[in-house]
Amino acid sequence: MAIKKKSDILYLYEYGNKIELPESIDPDTLKYYLQKVWQNRYWIYNYTEDELVENTDGQPFLLFDGRFIQACNYAGVISFQSVTIVLIPKLFKSIPYSAQTLPHLHFYLSYCRHVHFPFQWIESESVIMDILAQWIHFFTNFTRNLLQEQPYLTYQTYTGQTDFLRGKLAVQHYINEQISKGLWHQMQTEQQPFVVNNLFNQIIKYTTSLLMPYTKGETYNMLLDLLHMLEDVELRSCTTSDCDSVHLNRLYPEHQKIVDMCRFFLLGDMGTYREDHPLNIAFLLPMERIFEDFITGFIQEHFPQWQIVAQKSFTWATSSKQRNLVVTPDIWLPLQHTVWDAKYKLSPVQSDLYQMHAYATALGVHKVHLLYASSREMTSECIELQSGVHTVTIYIHHLPIILLSDSDTFSDLTLRLKETLQKIADK
Repeated sequence: MAIKKKSDILYLYEYGNKIELPESIDPDTLKYYLQKVWQNRYWIYNYTEDELVENTDGQPFLLFDGRFIQACNYAGVISFQSVTIVLIPKLFKSIPYSAQTLPHLHFYLSYCRHVHFPFQWIESESVIMDILAQWIHFFTNFTRNLLQEQPYLTYQTYTGQTDFLRGKLAVQHYINEQISKGLWHQMQTEQQPFVVNNLFNQIIKYTTSLLMPYTKGETYNMLLDLLHMLEDVELRSCTTSDCDSVHLNRLYPEHQKIVDMCRFFLLGDMGTYREDHPLNIAFLLPMERIFEDFITGFIQEHFPQWQIVAQKSFTWATSSKQRNLVVTPDIWLPLQHTVWDAKYKLSPVQSDLYQMHAYATALGVHKVHLLYASSREMTSECIELQSGVHTVTIYIHHLPIILLSDSDTFSDLTLRLKETLQKIADK
């Protein structure tokens, strides 16, 4: 099988630069593919429609202007035909793109609760610049090693003709197919043999065959080994619906990870747009939601004693003449009696302050905290707003969520962020 030719790689920042597509890429075909990705987004995002995007008329990943494209507020990777499009978070706009950029997404996702990411087991420090190649390598290595140690066989129902009774007699089939034709001596039986040629292994084999043209070297050889291990398994076309039909025994918890990775790759296989590029892959993250989810998950893991409540709705009775309003802050800290709200912005805007004032008034608190994404340094400031006799102190914090240098590690980043959040809680 031929190795895929090296793709053009385009780098786009959120709402940043525009880039012209290569001549080999038809913009309408790419737009159609991204629309299909958007329609199938609910396996990846465990968000409501309102949480993901307000306007659902079309795909929200890229803006098209003829042959030019511009990234929206999503980050991730699109591998389509002969081009790979890397969408970079705006936090990195002032920092040169490097091998450290995309590993940050792995770090954020490791704390997220609302994204089904099958490669969260990859340590952030080990992520390389060619993240698509690493995902394929991880899938190949993990699947091959697991099937070597614990091959998956299942009982599979089979009805067919036999010369003697095996399993149980399929009475209706026996009457229709044998007795009616005078072949009473040949039986129709229903059996459940323990076989390797089952749906789980068929999905793996089909996914492996799709990935072959996208690999080389060690990964390519491991894929060949995997195909050899599954030589008794039927090679047939599989879809994400087949992944949903796999119901694994609880004795095989690690095998579910393989199903999730196969589903991830098959989500891209939603149409053959060119014969020499049979597989397309798109993994795109709504960064506004990812940042909020990351901060909430980070606090829940490292500060369980705070007993935070995420996305809890409170009813605010504004006055006797107006209907009640519902407010839903990102993080409610009942022990400290305060509200934290995460904003995926580089600087505050006036509407954020009004929103926090509304939270404080509705919940009867006197201090609230706005948490903004920051490049590298932690900064804080304080603003007081007064409404009648109620004074609200709004603390504005820029959180350090990016590595300081090439020698910095995500363990160091975790320690800095923990110290920062502790200082905020102590205010």
